[in-house]
Amino acid sequence: MYPTGKKKIFDNDFDLQADAAVKLLLVKSTYTYVATHEFVDNVVASDIIDEEADATGYTGGFNGADRLVPASRTSTVNGAIVEFKFTSPVWTGIGNGTNNLIGGVVLIDEITNDLTTPVFCFDDLVGNVNTNGGDLTYDPNDTTDDKMLDW
Repeated sequence: MYPTGKKKIFDNDFDLQADAAVKLLLVKSTYTYVATHEFVDNVVASDIIDEEADATGYTGGFNGADRLVPASRTSTVNGAIVEFKFTSPVWTGIGNGTNNLIGGVVLIDEITNDLTTPVFCFDDLVGNVNTNGGDLTYDPNDTTDDKMLDW
């Protein structure tokens, strides 16, 4: 989790379950998590906007069609952990022209523009996913990687 994103949740500045601007975006395997990233565009080299997927069939960028809204969002307590869950989103027909090696998924709250769109969580996909023109399904509850949001 990005510390500034966690603070926004703790300060109740952001409703993870109800906010309609909550979205998921794909980043290439070249993205490296940096705890100080606060926004999608931090105006530094290799931030999230620079590493967002750009494969054929993926429309990223602010209000891009492939920044998907997670459906059926819930939170539950599982022992000593609070889990944020949602239905597995599917990006359809990505790649098969220009391909990417997808390295992760970032949870954002898309507001105004990418310079002001806060980032909350980064899920580093174990093994990465190569786009090839097929569908990409993300399982936020996959236990082989970090899971999207567990405290």
